[in-house]
Amino acid sequence: MNRKKYLASIIVCLFVLIFAGCKQPPAEGEKPAAEPPKTETIQETVAPKSETKEALPDVLPQKEVPLEKEVKSKQAVAIEVNGRKFLEADLNKQLSSRLAQVPKNVPKGQLKEVQSGIRKQLLDEFVIRTVLAEEVNRRKITIKEQEIEDAVKQLTRSLPEGVTLDQALKKNRISKAKFREDLRLGLLVNKMIADEIGKWAPAEKDIKEFYQKNSEHFKVPESVKARHILITTNDKDDENSKKEKKAKGEDLRKQLLGGADFAALARENSDCPSKENGGDLGNFQRGQMVKPFEDAAFSQKINEIGPLVETDFGWHIIQVLERNPESVTPLDEQLSNRIASFLEQDKKQNTFNTLLETLRSKAKIVVYGK
Repeated sequence: MNRKKYLASIIVCLFVLIFAGCKQPPAEGEKPAAEPPKTETIQETVAPKSETKEALPDVLPQKEVPLEKEVKSKQAVAIEVNGRKFLEADLNKQLSSRLAQVPKNVPKGQLKEVQSGIRKQLLDEFVIRTVLAEEVNRRKITIKEQEIEDAVKQLTRSLPEGVTLDQALKKNRISKAKFREDLRLGLLVNKMIADEIGKWAPAEKDIKEFYQKNSEHFKVPESVKARHILITTNDKDDENSKKEKKAKGEDLRKQLLGGADFAALARENSDCPSKENGGDLGNFQRGQMVKPFEDAAFSQKINEIGPLVETDFGWHIIQVLERNPESVTPLDEQLSNRIASFLEQDKKQNTFNTLLETLRSKAKIVVYGK
């Protein structure tokens, strides 16, 4: 889970929380970084007091409605899955909670569509939770209380600095009881998927095949290492000021051409924070600098003191220190391990999708009302 975000996904459906993102290919120039599902998966359920099947509590948070009440008022039930009923009252309560988190700037004309979408999502979540919970119980899968505690600690460590778990739950309108209940269900489902997969691991040929088919993801773009001296300009400069600043840049360039120390001149004259490092900007790729600066940096020869370059920031004196052509990351041990982790995650994703599809196809689902 992204450490820089609040628990924005804390209320989305179970399978999204467990497996979301695991099939995303690595970004260009990066190695595959997908990891197996974490135990910090957040769901909404109450930790069991015992690990035996008999003591295993119902992991479904919804109430059942007696059949006679259903007959009297079908509208009292929103959806029924294998005999389990999701009340309209409970659905509306959850719907109100979700709507409260919709951005204020959503056009009024779209609110009805948003509400309809959230309602459909809540119904779908109930179906998913029901079939997964029933399957977990059928297989007699259990977890220890300590596993839940460890997962809570792991999740807590993943929160942004200064944010407590209580604050995150409050922000997302999740009670501690529901949080632990959902967390428990997520851990149980993780175990179920692990049982399905067994000791499977990608073979060396699988890793090589993935590397070859996804070679574009392992390309390292061309880059340069450069340093510069910046003489800033702004809209308030009059013509004389502009001329003086350009003249200062030209004078500094002449000093550099005459053998002056670049780092020393940068520390004394540059208006860029990089002056603390002698003007060193480190390595950068195309698209990371403003266009005039980029064009100059990627066209200059190494160690050459280029002509003054004007950008929206002012006048630059650029010196390219290194040039790194486009390359491909070799398939070494480290990259092989990362690809293996990615393929393992992909296997879990596909296994989960297949299992869920099978369970849904066998379930008796009746949707009432609108």
